[in-house]
Amino acid sequence: MPLEVRMIELYRLAGSILIKSKNQFYLLGNFKEPCNLNEYGFEQVDFDALQTPYLKLNIYDESKTIFFRDPIFILSNSELQDIEAILKNLSDKLLIKRNGSVSERLWNLLKNYQKDKNISWIVDIPQEIWDIVRDNVLKCT
Repeated sequence: MPLEVRMIELYRLAGSILIKSKNQFYLLGNFKEPCNLNEYGFEQVDFDALQTPYLKLNIYDESKTIFFRDPIFILSNSELQDIEAILKNLSDKLLIKRNGSVSERLWNLLKNYQKDKNISWIVDIPQEIWDIVRDNVLKCT
């Protein structure tokens, strides 16, 4: 029996990362600007990424989620990792620990050096190695 390949899509929404997997949406990181989730078809939530770095969103109007059809990045996951493990991995790699926001420097590193949309490799990099990259990118000069 062949492995099911799951496509996980990453978008930006008001500074946070919106993740879509199997028609389920998740929010990763705090908003950097006000965001009315209702405008995008989701139930409005109070969310603090310092408490919980990611959150599953409830869809109340699927027709409004049409804004999310062209992902910035994708992850192809044929491993048996569940979405929770992937969300935890991405939060450890892309969020600023002191405020729960997405690091624009790390996000731009991905955007500027990735030739295509597939960043599946990021979940496979050991955290200890990514921390070296992270420390260099976030270092104040």
